[in-house]
Amino acid sequence: MESGENAADGAGESLAEIFQTELDDLCTSIENDVQNNDLDAFSLSVHQECVHEAIQHVRGMGDVLSPQDQDSSVRRLVELRGRIEQLERDASRRALPQHWVQGNRNAWSLDLDTDLLLELTELRFTDEETANFLNCSRSTVQRRRAALGLRKRNQTEITHEQLCELVLEIRRKGTE
Repeated sequence: MESGENAADGAGESLAEIFQTELDDLCTSIENDVQNNDLDAFSLSVHQECVHEAIQHVRGMGDVLSPQDQDSSVRRLVELRGRIEQLERDASRRALPQHWVQGNRNAWSLDLDTDLLLELTELRFTDEETANFLNCSRSTVQRRRAALGLRKRNQTEITHEQLCELVLEIRRKGTE
């Protein structure tokens, strides 16, 4: 029985050539997107995962690709991964744009995403972390939380027994 590469040769292109063409298409597409610095965090994450999977596939093609082709493919993917990681770092450093609104008494106030503030509070982010994320001051976060009636929860407020009771109660409500 012929090997995969020899069988593919008879049909025109070898398996290695097909793989290289597909990999080149993938890399070119991602490189074109990466050149556009406006990619959102989700797109960067998807591209990062694609590059990671491609590296794994290239490593698994050792019996099909020549060492030179395998090395050049891995180098290209690693370079691409580095550029995506740099874009992710740059994106995380970029502050959210501030949007100011004029209130009822003609005073200007920072318009914060209430849902995001609620989510960050529930996830127990510190006021400092929340302020950094929302691009505002810690005191603004504290005032908005107070205005919304949101309280920060201390992790020591609930005992293990109380937690178990709450979990059981939630499970009972889920089965009703």
